[in-house]
Amino acid sequence: MLGGLTMGRRQRSRAAIIAVLCLTLAAPTTAVATHKHHDDDRRHAFQEIAQELVSGIDRSRSVTSASEAKAKQSYLQKAYGYMRPKRTRIAVAPFEQDDIKIAKAVADDFNASLFAALIKKGGRYDLMAREALKALIDDMQQTGAWEAADGNPINALLKNAGNIDVLIRGKIRVSGKTAVLTYTAISMDGRVVAQTLPQHFPLSSEDAKISRPTVSLDSAVAAAARHLADRAPELEELLQGGVRFEDTGTQPPFGSYLQGRVAGAIREAFSSVVTSRTIKVGRLQAHRGLKSGGAVSGKDLLDRNLSGKASAHVLSGSYWQLSNSIELRLNLKGPEGSNAEWVGWISSQDTAGRRVRPMGNFGSLRDYDGMGPFAFQLTSDRGKNAAYSFGDRMKLLIRLDRTAWVYCFYRDAVGSTVQIFPNPHFWQNHKQPRFEGGVLHTMPDDPTFNFDFVVSPPTGQELVKCFAVSRDVTADLPPELRGNTLKPMPRDLGMRLSPTFRELPDAAVSEASFVVTVGKQ
Repeated sequence: MLGGLTMGRRQRSRAAIIAVLCLTLAAPTTAVATHKHHDDDRRHAFQEIAQELVSGIDRSRSVTSASEAKAKQSYLQKAYGYMRPKRTRIAVAPFEQDDIKIAKAVADDFNASLFAALIKKGGRYDLMAREALKALIDDMQQTGAWEAADGNPINALLKNAGNIDVLIRGKIRVSGKTAVLTYTAISMDGRVVAQTLPQHFPLSSEDAKISRPTVSLDSAVAAAARHLADRAPELEELLQGGVRFEDTGTQPPFGSYLQGRVAGAIREAFSSVVTSRTIKVGRLQAHRGLKSGGAVSGKDLLDRNLSGKASAHVLSGSYWQLSNSIELRLNLKGPEGSNAEWVGWISSQDTAGRRVRPMGNFGSLRDYDGMGPFAFQLTSDRGKNAAYSFGDRMKLLIRLDRTAWVYCFYRDAVGSTVQIFPNPHFWQNHKQPRFEGGVLHTMPDDPTFNFDFVVSPPTGQELVKCFAVSRDVTADLPPELRGNTLKPMPRDLGMRLSPTFRELPDAAVSEASFVVTVGKQ
């Protein structure tokens, strides 16, 4: 038994500018000086960020041995036609609104400042214009290539551009009226080559969403249901896919309550005494046609397609805790790509007595998900980052775009970590943890695993963490990570899984996570 899992044999700011203009009426000289001071501070901060990134990229090119660089390029060249140039080509990934608390325009301003600072660092690097990268991503989204890569920017760019060597990705955390910004630079083989120290930037009240027009929870539920129902007239079956806290993947009690309330209101919106029309409301569940070893596309494993039902729509979303309110972001997705969205705000006190925040957060363990050469999907029979109750059996669904060697770990609610794949049962019948690309792999699976995942106490959040590697690295891993025991590993090793795999020699790496919310019922 491991926590909630039993494994056993089968049985620059716009509002700040406005503030400066207002102060000018009283003290123009002081206001202009203050504005310039803020600009200078911001410019200096981004110069520091750019220097940290460039220094890390420089070091990575100098310390990588010729044989290791050749081995990694050989794999990337064979798989994607990638050729490493003499001048490193760098791109700055745009922020996605679903992953950040502040408005995307504010986040884009941060990236623009970084890009300007990088340009000033000299001409030994080639920078991909932000507009060009955005246009490329937009094109991939329209053609389905982005979706096929499961939103993995490195994999998508390798397949569709092949002219980038290092991707820089930012992360924003908001605390009151301050944005805490960090950047990470990752090479095309998945190696972290630079990571910046946190920089703090002041936000205006508007940008920090300090004040938002709120409505009651009841009014928000009714408004969301009407809006979503009006945009899905063909809806026949509503599947609940989970409402999660911010970008954590967790489903605390308030998220589950909100989902149930909105689902019920949508059902009422479609009820008709005259036509006797009703819609079914149920839980998202993978259809039985998804068999281990069968060919499957990346789209097949998306939540909106997982049920296999042409008339089913999936209700999901997230909620974000602001200073004085909670921002609700809900969407209703259909199998043919239709997507209805609604955003609203409620008082931070109007939560029907349900707990809003999760009891744990795996943020640092999920920082590099979707960053590497493989399109690596890790989901479950109940969809991405699902909720389970005591006694439920959980089945993981895995797909890679090409063959890789896979290693998976389970971290429970109290912080213990065990390796679930490969494991002693697996080694009895197999010599290497090799997964073919383009097919479905289920875990556990009858011919391969000989055990079940049964959810057990305590309640809380747990994590499945998997790594896909370009070769069999079992012998290069620490003994505790070779799959020879189901006993918990040392806690410090459990927290260092990502650097352990990403620092392996002669290997390209991608990683994926699956957050499990464990409840009583």
